Amino acid sequence: HQTPQGLMPGSGAIVAAVATAAEASPEVCGKPAAAMVSHLQQAYGEVALVAGDRTSTDGALAAALGADFLFVDAGTEDGSRASPAARGATLEAVVTSYRQRSG
Repeated sequence: HQTPQGLMPGSGAIVAAVATAAEASPEVCGKPAAAMVSHLQQAYGEVALVAGDRTSTDGALAAALGADFLFVDAGTEDGSRASPAARGATLEAVVTSYRQRSG
């Protein structure tokens, strides 16, 4: 994970360490793993919108769900792959825009 001090091991590194020690293979249910997509579809049916600050995970989840993706600029990436309308959006602006659009 990106921190003010630089990159630090994230949950994936911890899961890999536990899996190695346990000599077991975990079922991953993070974004955009198939298990997460399946869970969300079963729990909510059609998902219309995924908002997030990472195109690599949140955007990929939206694509896997067939949902719209709104990039929220939280400084985690440059947003160059986000749509021009979504670049620089704050979470408040995204929610407001979505509420207006879905009426």
